[in-house]
Amino acid sequence: MCPRRRRRGRWPAGPSSGHSCPARSSPRSTGLDGVREACDAEPGDRTMIDALAPAAATFSDRLDAGHPWPEALNAAVEAATAGADATADLPPRLGRAGHLGLRVLGCPDPGAQAVAVWLRAAAAAIIP
Repeated sequence: MCPRRRRRGRWPAGPSSGHSCPARSSPRSTGLDGVREACDAEPGDRTMIDALAPAAATFSDRLDAGHPWPEALNAAVEAATAGADATADLPPRLGRAGHLGLRVLGCPDPGAQAVAVWLRAAAAAIIP
């Protein structure tokens, strides 16, 4: 899980937190932007975002291109897996891996791997 700054044991909420609910936005941008904001992470930071961002982009792009949703979901699973695998070559910048420094090189980020695993499980459960 991505670290998030907390104050007095509570998550920031309400108008002062900067959170908003756009009237019309895609689930891809809303969900991914929410996770990025919560984590203060971007692709390349060696976090779950490195698997989630390519999965969301692939799923959305495939649907926009007219592919059936099961095919788009399977492509998203593959994109998440590739993104998670690519974290093995990235130095840690955020999260718990940052304490280990360059010793983590060669091992994929566990959070990114978890995204690939749960997305694969969800796809297997819902695709007919």
